[in-house]
Amino acid sequence: PQNLYKVMGVFHMYKSKYTRSFKMKLARLYLKDATAPFLSKKYNVSSGQISYWAQVFEIHGHKSFIPYYPSPSESDKLAILTKMREQEWSLRYTSAFFNLSSPGLLSKWQKDYARHGTNGLIPQKKGCPMKKKKKKQQQVKSPDDMNIKELKRELQYLRAENAVLKKLEALAKEEEEQEMLKRLESLLS
Repeated sequence: PQNLYKVMGVFHMYKSKYTRSFKMKLARLYLKDATAPFLSKKYNVSSGQISYWAQVFEIHGHKSFIPYYPSPSESDKLAILTKMREQEWSLRYTSAFFNLSSPGLLSKWQKDYARHGTNGLIPQKKGCPMKKKKKKQQQVKSPDDMNIKELKRELQYLRAENAVLKKLEALAKEEEEQEMLKRLESLLS
């Protein structure tokens, strides 16, 4: 288990509504003989959640509940599921062992893997997909079809565009010269 743990790292999947210190506090209280129902009533957190936090804390100690980014890759998820199957661990224990946010996350991975194979484990982008704005296709007029005002506006736009391009070119050249000077200085020193 130690090798797999080092390869996999410590995972935590989403921003929690409970702080890390709060989770550790309740886990410690639970492990010091406070009952889950008592703590549940006092802190308004489900007793199952409290006992899960205690299990995570028992395994990871002061490293518990540290968010890990980026999210686990497809291969990481597959390795976790494989380890769980090979060791015949429960969802809850496996989730605690790998410091996942909840056993529900692992259950989702199992379902996705069962339905779609390894493709189901590929991390998906979160949020709504961005809508592509439809650009109005501007009719490009030939200079012969333009009036004086349109020609002046076009000329002004092209001059501004030209000025911007010249400025970018000058900046790139300046950066290149500074890079060359740095290389020369490093060679001479």
